[in-house]
Amino acid sequence: LWLPRLRRRVPGVQPLGAALLRGFSLRWHKRSHDGSGKCGIAVDEGGIVHGGLFRIPPPQRPRLDRVEELGVGYADLDVRVETGSAAHAAYTYVALPRARAEGLRPYRWYRDLVVAGARWHGLPDPYVRQLADVAVARDPDAGRSRRERASLALLP
Repeated sequence: LWLPRLRRRVPGVQPLGAALLRGFSLRWHKRSHDGSGKCGIAVDEGGIVHGGLFRIPPPQRPRLDRVEELGVGYADLDVRVETGSAAHAAYTYVALPRARAEGLRPYRWYRDLVVAGARWHGLPDPYVRQLADVAVARDPDAGRSRRERASLALLP
């Protein structure tokens, strides 16, 4: 959700605005290689996930797929999202069963990047508060934590 971080990964990304995905809920159940929790979505009949819609230049999609570890930790999924009164075809990443675990905690910097992106996209305040209230773990890699937190100071 945080545009400066996404631009590091996919320089040509273009934000298209806030989006809503029905039939899913947000979870922090994707197990990262370092054991921390990352965002994922799970089927939930009455659920709603608020997020951002981005245009990824087609030549850069393989780069994003590599960064997101497509086929290792995530699969891609075609979805329909809503922006205002319009519906759009989109894709997202869902955690593979072998990469999911309940009870995972994100590192503080990761959670804070998600919250910053949610605020920047103008997602509903109760949803942003729910994200901000997620319990976190301390990142044992202080250098990574500093680098990632530094991107919070960048303007989208």
